[in-house]
Amino acid sequence: MSNLARTLNQLGRYNEAELMEREVLERRQRGPGPEHPDTIWAMGNLASTLLQLGQYNEAELMEREVLDKRQRGLGPEHPDTILAKGNLAGTLHRLGRYNEAELVEREVLETRQRGLGPAHPQTILAMGNLARTLHQLGQYDKAELMEREVLEKRQSGLGPDHPDTIVAMGNLASTLCELARYDEAELMEREVLEKRQRGLGPDHPYTIVAMWNLANTLHQLEECNQAELLENQLLEQGR
Repeated sequence: MSNLARTLNQLGRYNEAELMEREVLERRQRGPGPEHPDTIWAMGNLASTLLQLGQYNEAELMEREVLDKRQRGLGPEHPDTILAKGNLAGTLHRLGRYNEAELVEREVLETRQRGLGPAHPQTILAMGNLARTLHQLGQYDKAELMEREVLEKRQSGLGPDHPDTIVAMGNLASTLCELARYDEAELMEREVLEKRQRGLGPDHPYTIVAMWNLANTLHQLEECNQAELLENQLLEQGR
Protein backbone atom coordinates (compact mmCIF):
# COMPACT_ATOMS: atom_id res chain seq x y z
CA MET A 1 0.00 0.00 0.00
CA SER A 2 2.86 2.40 0.78
CA ASN A 3 4.32 1.77 -2.68
CA LEU A 4 0.98 2.59 -4.32
CA ALA A 5 0.70 5.76 -2.23
CA ARG A 6 4.17 6.79 -3.41
CA THR A 7 3.15 6.19 -7.02
CA LEU A 8 -0.01 8.28 -6.59
CA ASN A 9 2.11 11.05 -5.11
CA GLN A 10 4.49 10.96 -8.06
CA LEU A 11 1.51 11.15 -10.42
CA GLY A 12 0.28 14.27 -8.66
CA ARG A 13 -2.82 12.52 -7.30
CA TYR A 14 -2.24 13.93 -3.83
CA ASN A 15 -5.75 13.57 -2.42
CA GLU A 16 -5.73 9.84 -3.14
CA ALA A 17 -2.19 9.54 -1.83
CA GLU A 18 -3.15 11.31 1.39
CA LEU A 19 -5.99 8.88 2.13
CA MET A 20 -3.74 5.90 1.54
CA GLU A 21 -0.84 7.34 3.54
CA ARG A 22 -3.12 8.04 6.49
CA GLU A 23 -4.23 4.40 6.44
CA VAL A 24 -0.60 3.23 6.22
CA LEU A 25 0.35 5.45 9.16
CA GLU A 26 -2.56 4.23 11.30
CA ARG A 27 -1.63 0.60 10.62
CA ARG A 28 2.01 1.24 11.45
CA GLN A 29 1.09 3.02 14.67
CA ARG A 30 -1.11 0.08 15.71
CA GLY A 31 1.37 -2.57 14.55
CA PRO A 32 5.08 -1.87 15.05
CA GLY A 33 4.23 1.16 17.19
CA PRO A 34 4.76 4.93 17.04
CA GLU A 35 8.54 4.83 17.56
CA HIS A 36 9.29 2.21 14.89
CA PRO A 37 11.36 3.49 11.92
CA ASP A 38 8.67 2.36 9.45
CA THR A 39 6.06 4.39 11.34
CA ILE A 40 8.27 7.49 11.32
CA TRP A 41 8.85 7.10 7.57
CA ALA A 42 5.08 6.80 7.06
CA MET A 43 4.53 10.01 9.02
CA GLY A 44 7.16 11.80 6.95
CA ASN A 45 5.58 10.62 3.71
CA LEU A 46 2.17 11.89 4.79
CA ALA A 47 3.66 15.24 5.81
CA SER A 48 5.22 15.55 2.35
CA THR A 49 1.87 14.95 0.68
CA LEU A 50 0.13 17.44 2.97
CA LEU A 51 2.69 20.01 1.81
CA GLN A 52 1.71 19.36 -1.79
CA LEU A 53 -1.92 19.90 -0.80
CA GLY A 54 -1.08 23.21 0.87
CA GLN A 55 -1.94 21.89 4.34
CA TYR A 56 1.15 23.47 5.85
CA ASN A 57 0.06 23.66 9.48
CA GLU A 58 -0.70 19.96 9.76
CA ALA A 59 2.46 19.15 7.82
CA GLU A 60 4.50 21.21 10.29
CA LEU A 61 3.08 19.34 13.29
CA MET A 62 3.97 16.01 11.73
CA GLU A 63 7.42 17.15 10.68
CA ARG A 64 8.17 18.35 14.20
CA GLU A 65 7.14 14.95 15.55
CA VAL A 66 9.28 13.18 12.95
CA LEU A 67 12.26 15.39 13.83
CA ASP A 68 11.81 14.79 17.56
CA LYS A 69 11.74 11.03 17.05
CA ARG A 70 14.73 11.13 14.71
CA GLN A 71 16.80 13.14 17.18
CA ARG A 72 15.95 10.84 20.07
CA GLY A 73 16.38 7.62 18.11
CA LEU A 74 19.27 8.42 15.77
CA GLY A 75 20.96 11.51 17.15
CA PRO A 76 21.31 15.04 15.76
CA GLU A 77 24.00 14.21 13.17
CA HIS A 78 22.29 11.27 11.47
CA PRO A 79 21.38 11.87 7.80
CA ASP A 80 17.71 11.07 8.46
CA THR A 81 17.62 13.63 11.27
CA ILE A 82 19.18 16.29 9.05
CA LEU A 83 16.69 15.46 6.30
CA ALA A 84 13.80 15.84 8.77
CA LYS A 85 15.22 19.18 9.91
CA GLY A 86 15.47 20.38 6.31
CA ASN A 87 11.89 19.35 5.61
CA LEU A 88 10.67 21.33 8.62
CA ALA A 89 12.65 24.38 7.52
CA GLY A 90 11.04 24.19 4.07
CA THR A 91 7.58 24.14 5.61
CA LEU A 92 8.37 27.08 7.89
CA HIS A 93 9.53 28.95 4.79
CA ARG A 94 6.24 28.22 3.03
CA LEU A 95 4.37 29.45 6.10
CA GLY A 96 6.27 32.74 5.88
CA ARG A 97 8.00 32.14 9.21
CA TYR A 98 11.38 33.09 7.82
CA ASN A 99 13.15 33.83 11.10
CA GLU A 100 12.38 30.33 12.36
CA ALA A 101 13.31 28.83 9.00
CA GLU A 102 16.65 30.64 9.03
CA LEU A 103 17.64 29.17 12.40
CA VAL A 104 16.84 25.62 11.29
CA GLU A 105 18.52 26.09 7.90
CA ARG A 106 21.70 27.36 9.53
CA GLU A 107 21.81 24.20 11.64
CA VAL A 108 21.31 22.06 8.54
CA LEU A 109 24.05 23.88 6.64
CA GLU A 110 26.54 23.65 9.50
CA THR A 111 25.86 19.94 9.90
CA ARG A 112 26.19 19.34 6.17
CA GLN A 113 29.47 21.27 5.97
CA ARG A 114 30.86 19.39 8.94
CA GLY A 115 29.74 15.95 7.81
CA LEU A 116 29.90 16.09 4.01
CA GLY A 117 32.21 18.98 3.20
CA PRO A 118 31.57 22.30 1.43
CA ALA A 119 31.40 20.91 -2.11
CA HIS A 120 28.86 18.12 -1.54
CA PRO A 121 25.56 18.55 -3.40
CA GLN A 122 23.57 18.34 -0.16
CA THR A 123 25.71 21.11 1.35
CA ILE A 124 25.20 23.30 -1.71
CA LEU A 125 21.46 22.66 -1.57
CA ALA A 126 21.40 23.65 2.12
CA MET A 127 23.31 26.85 1.32
CA GLY A 128 20.86 27.71 -1.46
CA ASN A 129 17.91 27.17 0.87
CA LEU A 130 19.41 29.46 3.51
CA ALA A 131 20.19 32.10 0.88
CA ARG A 132 16.58 32.00 -0.30
CA THR A 133 15.37 32.62 3.26
CA LEU A 134 17.85 35.45 3.79
CA HIS A 135 16.47 37.00 0.60
CA GLN A 136 12.95 36.83 2.04
CA LEU A 137 14.21 38.45 5.25
CA GLY A 138 15.63 41.36 3.24
CA GLN A 139 19.23 40.40 4.07
CA TYR A 140 20.23 40.82 0.45
CA ASP A 141 23.97 41.32 0.96
CA LYS A 142 24.27 38.04 2.86
CA ALA A 143 22.01 36.29 0.36
CA GLU A 144 24.14 37.53 -2.55
CA LEU A 145 27.36 36.14 -1.06
CA MET A 146 25.80 32.72 -0.59
CA GLU A 147 24.11 32.72 -3.99
CA ARG A 148 27.38 33.54 -5.72
CA GLU A 149 29.03 30.63 -3.95
CA VAL A 150 26.16 28.32 -4.86
CA LEU A 151 26.30 29.42 -8.50
CA GLU A 152 30.06 28.94 -8.69
CA LYS A 153 29.80 25.43 -7.25
CA ARG A 154 26.89 24.54 -9.50
CA GLN A 155 28.81 25.70 -12.57
CA SER A 156 31.95 23.78 -11.64
CA GLY A 157 30.14 20.65 -10.49
CA LEU A 158 27.21 20.40 -12.90
CA GLY A 159 28.11 22.64 -15.82
CA PRO A 160 26.62 25.93 -17.04
CA ASP A 161 23.50 24.44 -18.65
CA HIS A 162 22.30 22.18 -15.84
CA PRO A 163 18.83 23.12 -14.50
CA ASP A 164 20.19 23.61 -10.97
CA THR A 165 22.84 25.99 -12.31
CA ILE A 166 20.23 28.02 -14.16
CA VAL A 167 18.05 28.21 -11.03
CA ALA A 168 21.07 29.43 -9.05
CA MET A 169 21.74 32.11 -11.66
CA GLY A 170 18.13 33.27 -11.57
CA ASN A 171 18.16 33.45 -7.77
CA LEU A 172 21.28 35.60 -7.81
CA ALA A 173 19.79 37.88 -10.47
CA SER A 174 16.70 38.37 -8.31
CA THR A 175 18.83 39.41 -5.35
CA LEU A 176 20.84 41.80 -7.50
CA CYS A 177 17.56 43.45 -8.51
CA GLU A 178 16.67 43.93 -4.86
CA LEU A 179 20.07 45.57 -4.41
CA ALA A 180 19.25 47.87 -7.36
CA ARG A 181 22.19 46.48 -9.33
CA TYR A 182 20.09 46.21 -12.45
CA ASP A 183 22.93 46.14 -14.99
CA GLU A 184 24.38 43.01 -13.43
CA ALA A 185 20.95 41.48 -13.04
CA GLU A 186 20.12 42.12 -16.71
CA LEU A 187 23.21 40.24 -17.91
CA MET A 188 22.32 37.22 -15.81
CA GLU A 189 18.64 37.30 -16.72
CA ARG A 190 19.49 37.40 -20.43
CA GLU A 191 21.67 34.33 -19.94
CA VAL A 192 18.94 32.56 -17.98
CA LEU A 193 16.39 33.35 -20.68
CA GLU A 194 18.66 32.15 -23.45
CA LYS A 195 19.28 28.85 -21.66
CA ARG A 196 15.59 28.38 -20.89
CA GLN A 197 14.60 29.02 -24.50
CA ARG A 198 17.26 26.67 -25.80
CA GLY A 199 16.58 23.91 -23.30
CA LEU A 200 12.84 24.11 -22.72
CA GLY A 201 11.41 26.10 -25.61
CA PRO A 202 9.63 29.47 -25.70
CA ASP A 203 6.33 28.35 -24.18
CA HIS A 204 7.59 26.56 -21.08
CA PRO A 205 6.52 28.18 -17.76
CA TYR A 206 10.15 28.60 -16.68
CA THR A 207 10.93 30.40 -19.93
CA ILE A 208 7.96 32.69 -19.48
CA VAL A 209 9.03 33.53 -15.91
CA ALA A 210 12.52 34.33 -17.20
CA MET A 211 11.05 36.68 -19.81
CA TRP A 212 8.94 38.52 -17.23
CA ASN A 213 11.94 38.87 -14.92
CA LEU A 214 14.05 40.36 -17.69
CA ALA A 215 11.23 42.69 -18.77
CA ASN A 216 10.85 43.98 -15.21
CA THR A 217 14.58 44.64 -14.95
CA LEU A 218 14.59 46.45 -18.30
CA HIS A 219 11.85 48.72 -16.98
CA GLN A 220 14.03 49.52 -13.98
CA LEU A 221 16.83 50.41 -16.39
CA GLU A 222 14.37 52.61 -18.32
CA GLU A 223 14.88 50.48 -21.42
CA CYS A 224 11.16 50.55 -21.95
CA ASN A 225 11.18 49.69 -25.67
CA GLN A 226 13.01 46.42 -25.07
CA ALA A 227 10.78 45.66 -22.10
CA GLU A 228 7.64 46.24 -24.15
CA LEU A 229 8.92 43.99 -26.92
CA LEU A 230 9.26 41.16 -24.41
CA GLU A 231 5.86 41.89 -22.89
CA ASN A 232 4.19 41.93 -26.30
CA GLN A 233 5.83 38.63 -27.12
CA LEU A 234 4.50 37.19 -23.89
CA LEU A 235 1.00 38.43 -24.67
CA GLU A 236 1.16 36.85 -28.13
CA GLN A 237 2.27 33.54 -26.63
CA GLY A 238 -0.59 33.67 -24.16
CA ARG A 239 -3.26 33.90 -26.82
